[in-house]
Parts: sequence; structure tokens; C-alpha cells
Amino acid sequence: MTRIKICGITNLADGRDAAGLGAHFLGFVLCRQSKRYVAYPTVKKIVAGLPSFVEKVAVFVDEELALVEKIVTNCRIGFVQLHGHESAEYCQRLRDKKIKVIKALSLNSEDDLLKVESYRQSADYLLIDSPEENGLGGSGHLANWELAVRAREIFGDIFLAGGLTAENVRSAIEKVHPFAVDVASGVERIPGKKDYQKLLNFIQQVQRYG
Repeated sequence: MTRIKICGITNLADGRDAAGLGAHFLGFVLCRQSKRYVAYPTVKKIVAGLPSFVEKVAVFVDEELALVEKIVTNCRIGFVQLHGHESAEYCQRLRDKKIKVIKALSLNSEDDLLKVESYRQSADYLLIDSPEENGLGGSGHLANWELAVRAREIFGDIFLAGGLTAENVRSAIEKVHPFAVDVASGVERIPGKKDYQKLLNFIQQVQRYG
């Protein structure tokens, strides 16, 4: 079954709704430049109120390694998602601390598949997102599904992000066969605030066709 990640959670109500509807992963963006930024103390409070069966993911962009380790340890978060220029060595240091790593990549051409190869030994998963200048995700633009297929063939389990909605996620699953699908803007009313009906529709589509 295709797993479901709901990213850009900023409040406990949205997190509980997503988990209750069947999400497997919830993402918290700890980068101030994001429209979905949530401060570390708030993340800690939200995580404390969420069920244990849902995995929590802290999203960073080129953050200091020591701060990443501090936040995930104090918040009891099992995964980090890295959207910057973090090296394979950076990822490996986190894995050495028993922190699971999702490395986000934007693929524009076949040349970018070399980046996929470079993280095979140092990341637990890749997340294939749409090309974007700030690297934060959540733009609503589609990723290149053809290159995502190639990335899966090279790497193995991938998360597919980038412009997914209830209307197109079936096609994405059938084309790419990802380990998980990742959505933020596709289930929102406004950035950082989820829409319950959109959450329900998206999750039901994945459960039906994944």
C-alpha cells in the first residue's frame, strides 16, 4: 500500500485530523522562509498531542547539524526531511545517530539522476519534488514523473511530492509507483491550514488506488 505524508502541519487539530483519516507521516517545516513555518516549541507541543502510530517528520533546509539533532531528540521525532544542499556525509551523520533521513531532490534533467546515486548509501528515502528556487516545497507545481520513475529504479523507495491533489494522485501512483505520496498545498484552505474535506478526499484516493 502506498504510504501517505501530509506536510506543513502547523497545529494540533490538523495533525489529529490527518492521522485519524489514515496518514502515515506528518511533516513539520522548521524553516523560517516557509509559509508553513512552525517554531520548535510549537512542534514539540503538537507532537506530544499526536498518536504514536503516525511518524513525525521535521523538515529543514541547510540547518546546522547540532540544531537538527537537538530538535528531533527533544521533540521525539524519528525522521528528518532535508530540502537544502545537505551532503551525503551530512545525511550519514544523522543516520549514525539513529535518525531516519528523507533527502529531497528536484529533478530537472537526466543529469540530475547523478544526485540520486550519490545518496543511495546515506539516505533512507528520497523525496522527489518539483523544481523550485527556494527548495522549500509546497508550491503546487508538479514534479517530473518520468524522472521520478528513473529515481525509483536507481534508489528504491521514494516519496513523490509536487502538486499532488485528490484529482491527480491516482495517476501519480499508477505512473511512478512511489513508496509514499507527499502533499501540502493540495489539502489546504490557505498555506498552513488544512481543509478537512480535501484531506479526506486525498487520503481516500490513495487508499483506493495505492
